[in-house]
Amino acid sequence: LRELNINLVQGITRGDSPDKMIKNISARMNVSKSRSAALYQTEYTHIMVDARLRSIMDAGCDEYEIDENMDSDICDECASMHGKHFKLSEYQQGITAPPFHTRCRGTITGYFVEEEETLRNLLNDFSQVEGYKVLVHGGGRSGGLCDVRLVWPCFMASRSGQYGGL
Repeated sequence: LRELNINLVQGITRGDSPDKMIKNISARMNVSKSRSAALYQTEYTHIMVDARLRSIMDAGCDEYEIDENMDSDICDECASMHGKHFKLSEYQQGITAPPFHTRCRGTITGYFVEEEETLRNLLNDFSQVEGYKVLVHGGGRSGGLCDVRLVWPCFMASRSGQYGGL
């Protein structure tokens, strides 16, 4: 497992494609490509969630939120975890943070209680200004807000007054 982790980190650092890393895992561990793909996806999620955790801690957050890919491929377990938030002291991959299972694609984001309320007020203020339409991308929580770091700028207007996506 340690060799797998080292190879993945090196591959990600070099910018290797997932296919190249999966072929490498398959050859080094003598397993099928489908099993290699499952190992790759699970360990990739593990590495990325660990990196996000460090960023969240560096940002001074006390809590984090589960952010799952809410598409047709999501499983019931991940769907039930989407939007839940936990204290950093409760962090445990597989229990309170992704990956929850093999091939898990979830991640975590910082949970900003005060900033969320401030952002809501700001978005409400912008929506009251004539000529502006607020466009919010994402929606980790049921309130429809996305990761605070990804919100700015959350609106765009063209010369014709038509609004484009992010």
